[in-house]
Amino acid sequence: MLASAAFANAVFTPGPAALRDRAVVDCFTHLLRDAKLGSVDAERAAFLVLGEDGIRCVDWPVSNDFRMARWSGPRPAGVVAVAHTHPEQFPNPSPQDIDQAERSGITLFVLTPRMVQVVHTDRRTEILARTAAWLSQ
Repeated sequence: MLASAAFANAVFTPGPAALRDRAVVDCFTHLLRDAKLGSVDAERAAFLVLGEDGIRCVDWPVSNDFRMARWSGPRPAGVVAVAHTHPEQFPNPSPQDIDQAERSGITLFVLTPRMVQVVHTDRRTEILARTAAWLSQ
């Protein structure tokens, strides 16, 4: 019963507080490691899913497509955001990222080792971290 009560009050805020959530930072770090810390042109992506135990990371299949990650099929229940990596030299959200956040109604995080940005569903972008210090949190 206690877990259900906690879940009923669980909230995910896709702003600076996201980098204070250990599960979110662990997910972001995992994606970056899989993307060779942004040194390759293949992206890695995952859904951030809010469940009874907090946030969990649901990886997208590895495609090794050039600067792209793909998901097919229905979204997992409880999706609150999508996180994906970018090559280090392209740390900013692309126009496609901004369109996707608006079209899907899901917040999108763009990750490189030195920068974390969020694309809100209203097309606003926000920088959450500008140095690699966020990786050591």
